[in-house]
Amino acid sequence: MVTALAAGDAQAEEKALSFIKSNDSSYATLLELQLAKSFVDAGELSKALEQLRAVQGSKDTTLKSIATVRIARIEAEQGNYDAALKELDTVADESWKAQVEELRGDILLSKNDVAEARSAYAASLAAATNPVVQMKLDNLSQ
Repeated sequence: MVTALAAGDAQAEEKALSFIKSNDSSYATLLELQLAKSFVDAGELSKALEQLRAVQGSKDTTLKSIATVRIARIEAEQGNYDAALKELDTVADESWKAQVEELRGDILLSKNDVAEARSAYAASLAAATNPVVQMKLDNLSQ
């Protein structure tokens, strides 16, 4: 199924949705993530959001965090910055802190909130060293 989605098989979307509806397993959840990626690649962001919101209902906290971060990215891409930030606020797993704060900084910078972006990048760096985040922080004017 994943291979068919990646190859752009015309019937893959329908087959994937059918599998997801008939299965309540981790395989279905993983397929929802893959289907969401296919929708993003095709520019169908509302369909991608639908799949990712379904993944947020998973009992697996890691999968929930993945879906939530991806939802925030899509919301930000669509210019829904406040919705994106609200999504990021729901990621509670500390192992995601560096990535969440970096994305928060990117979103805040898109909103022209340089001071808050600087704080978010600093929080990201406090959670994990990342030269890309350091560069983003260094590029912000004082």
